[in-house]
Amino acid sequence: MSKTYHHGDLRQALIAETLKLLKLKPAEQVSVADAARELGVSSGAPYRHFKDRDALLAEVAAIGFDSLRDRMSREMDPFDPGDIDRIVAGGCGYIFFSVENPELFHVMWGAARLKDAHEVAQKSGERCYRNFIENLARVMAAKGFDSREPTVFGTPLWTMVHGFASLVIAENRMLDRDSASIRRQVADATHAYFRGMA
Repeated sequence: MSKTYHHGDLRQALIAETLKLLKLKPAEQVSVADAARELGVSSGAPYRHFKDRDALLAEVAAIGFDSLRDRMSREMDPFDPGDIDRIVAGGCGYIFFSVENPELFHVMWGAARLKDAHEVAQKSGERCYRNFIENLARVMAAKGFDSREPTVFGTPLWTMVHGFASLVIAENRMLDRDSASIRRQVADATHAYFRGMA
C-alpha cells in the first residue's frame, strides 16, 4: 500500500531510504527506483525532487560527510586540544566510520569528486575536512608547529587514514581489522609523523 507524503516529505524519505539500501547492497546496485519501490511510490515520483540518481546520491553523500565529521569530533572530544592523541582519535573515528559504512564511503568520495552542480556533497566534505584542520592547527600550535600551514602539514595524515580505511574496507589481508590494532597503528604512524616533522 502506497504511503502518502506531503510536499517535501518524500525528498527526505528518499534520502533516508537510500541510506538504508546502502547498508544492504553495493552502491552501484542502488537506484532511485529501488528507493521509490521501498517507499511505495511510483518510479517517477522521486524526479519531482531530484534531477537524477547523482543528485540523490549527492544529498546522501552530504549526510555521510556530516556524520563522519560528528564521529571524528566525538572521538576527539575526550582529548586535550593540544594533544597529538586528539588527532589519532579523529583518524580512528574516520576509519571506524568508513569501515562501518563502506558503501556510503564510496558514494561520499564519488560525489565529492564530481565537477558538476552537485555542490552539496562537496561543501559537506569541505566542512568535514575544515573541522579536522582546525583541530590539527590547535595541536600544531601546542607542539611548536604553528609557523607551518595546517593544510599542507595535515595532508599526509588525512591521506594516511583515508588509505587505511580503503584497505580495511577491501579486506586487505596484511591489515588487522581489530579496533585496538587500528588505534595502535594510527597512533604509531601519527606520532612518528610529528617526530619526523620536528
